Amino acid sequence: MKSSSQLAEDAGSVVASSEPGKQSANPLVRLLNKPKLKLPLIVIFVAGIFLLYFASSQPDRFGFYRDDSMYVVMGKALATGQGYRIISLPNEPLQTKSPPLYPFLLSLIWKLTPEFPQNLTVMMLLSSAITILFLGFTFVYLVRHGYAYKWQALIVVVLAAINWRTIVLATGMYSEMLYAALSVVALYLAEKYEKGRDNWVVGCAVGVLTGLAFLSRSAGVALLLALALYFLLRRQRKGLLPVAAAGIVVLGWLAWGYLNSAAIQDTNAGSYETYFQTLRALIARDGQASWSALFGVIAKNALGLVLISIPVVCLGLAYESVIYFGFAFLFIAAGFVRQSRAKLRLMHIYVVTYLLVHLLWPYTSYDRFLMPLLPFLLLFMLIEVEAIFALIWKVFASQKELIGRASAAFIGLALVVLAGATLYNYGLGIYRSLSLAAFGRGPQPASEDAEAMEWIKSHTDPSDVVICYRDPLYYLYTGRKAARSSLVRDGAFLQSTQPGAEETATTLFRIVNDNNARYWVSTRSDFALEYQPDVERQNYDAVLEGNRDVFEPMFESADQSTRIYRINKR
Repeated sequence: MKSSSQLAEDAGSVVASSEPGKQSANPLVRLLNKPKLKLPLIVIFVAGIFLLYFASSQPDRFGFYRDDSMYVVMGKALATGQGYRIISLPNEPLQTKSPPLYPFLLSLIWKLTPEFPQNLTVMMLLSSAITILFLGFTFVYLVRHGYAYKWQALIVVVLAAINWRTIVLATGMYSEMLYAALSVVALYLAEKYEKGRDNWVVGCAVGVLTGLAFLSRSAGVALLLALALYFLLRRQRKGLLPVAAAGIVVLGWLAWGYLNSAAIQDTNAGSYETYFQTLRALIARDGQASWSALFGVIAKNALGLVLISIPVVCLGLAYESVIYFGFAFLFIAAGFVRQSRAKLRLMHIYVVTYLLVHLLWPYTSYDRFLMPLLPFLLLFMLIEVEAIFALIWKVFASQKELIGRASAAFIGLALVVLAGATLYNYGLGIYRSLSLAAFGRGPQPASEDAEAMEWIKSHTDPSDVVICYRDPLYYLYTGRKAARSSLVRDGAFLQSTQPGAEETATTLFRIVNDNNARYWVSTRSDFALEYQPDVERQNYDAVLEGNRDVFEPMFESADQSTRIYRINKR
C-alpha cells in the first residue's frame, strides 16, 4: 500500500504539468475543442462579461478612491498640451510617480470626447475592454504554454472575471488591468521566444511589451527582473535582447523622475514624488535611512500582502473575514510548490519576483497590487484542491481504516467549505456591484460632493484654491485648483498611531499655507479610506470649529453632511 506522501505525489501528477491538445475524456474539454462551438462560446463569454461590467459601472462613484480622478487629470493635461503634470494642484508639478502610458490612453479619449463628465463612460468602457483582453490573453497563455488544461484555465478565467475586485477595476479608471494585459502578453511571447529560434522580431516585441508594462505601472520592474532571471537560469544569451530593450525604457523613466524631481517637498509631494522618495521618507530617522524601519516595511508587507491579502483576493473576501479562511493561503502556496517543483518556469519566477518587489513598496493597497496575479493564484489554488480531492478519493478507495477515512472526510469537508465560501463571496460581490450600480447611472459625483461643487462654482473665484478630500475630482468638476485635506503620503504607512488634535491642527494649517488656500470643504465621507476615519473627521472638525476667526462657515447642506469654510488670512 502506498504512503500518504506517495498518494499525494500521484494526485499531484495529474496537475503538475499539462499537454495542450492532449485528448481528454472531460466533457467540458470536448465541448471546448469542437470547432463549430468554439467561436459562439467565446462570443457568449465576452458578451456576458462585458454586460456584467457595463451593468456594474457606477459613474457617480468616480473619484471616491482618488486614483481614478488623478489619472483623468493627468490624461486631461496631456490632451490639452500642458505636459505630463498634475494640473489640479496649485503649483502644477510634473508627475514623476505614476508612469504615463495609461494617462496617455485616457488623453486620446479626452481629445475625441472633450466634454467632461460625459467622456467618463467611454473611459470606463476602455477599462472593461482591456480587462476582457487580459482574461483572454491569460487563457491562451496558460493553455498553450502548458500551465493548465483548458478546463482549468476556463475555471480560472471565469473566477477572475467575476471577482468583485476585478469588477471594480474593470468599471473604473485604474492602470492595473492595462498592466496585467501587457504583462501576460509579454510572458507568452517570452516563453515562445525562449523555445523557438532566435527571432529578433519576437525578442524585440517581448522587450517593448515589458517596457510598456512598466510604463503602465512601476511594478512592471518585476516583469523585467523575472525575464532576466529566467533567461539567466537557462543560460540563453538571446535573452539579452528583450531585457536590454525593456531596460532602456525603464532607465528612461527613471531618468525622467530623477531630472524632474521637485526640490520643494510640500504637503502634496506624495502625489508626484518618485516611489524612491516616498520610501526614503518612510524609513528616514533623523534624516538618515534606518535599517530597522526598512525591515519593518518588509515585515508589514510580507504579512499584509502575502499572508493576508492573497486568500482575501482569491476568495473574494473582505479583510475582516480572513481570520476564518486564512488557511486558504496554504492551498495556494502548496499549489505553487506542486507545479513549480515539477518544473520551474517563467510564470513561477514572475509571481515570486512580483511579490518580492512589492515587499519594498511604500503603500498598502494590497488587494489592488495582487489583481494582475489573480488568475495565477487561482490556478495554484485549483491545482492543490484538485490534487487533494484526488488523494481523498484514493484513500476511500484503497484504505479500510476508519481513522484514515475520517481524516480524509475532514479534509474533504474543509475543501467543500472553502469552495462554498468562495462561490458565495463571488456571488455576493456580483450582487452588490449590480445593486450599487442601480442607484446611480448618470455621470455625476456623489450627492455630498455634488452640493459642495455646485456652491463652489457659483460662489468662488476661478483663481481660488480649494482644500478637500477628493481634490482631483473637485478640480475636474469646478475648474478650481484643489489640494487634499490630508497629507498625500498618508497613503503609505507613515503613521502607526492615530494623530492627536495638536498634530492634526499643525497638519491642517500647513496644508492651508502650502497651497495658499481660500476654501475648505468638509463632507461626512471624508477620510473614508484612512486609518480610523471617524476619529480623523472629529479631529479636523474640532480644529475647523475651534478657529472660527480663520475658518468662516459659508455653506452647510440641509442634512449637515457638507460644510464649506472660507479661509481668512491671519
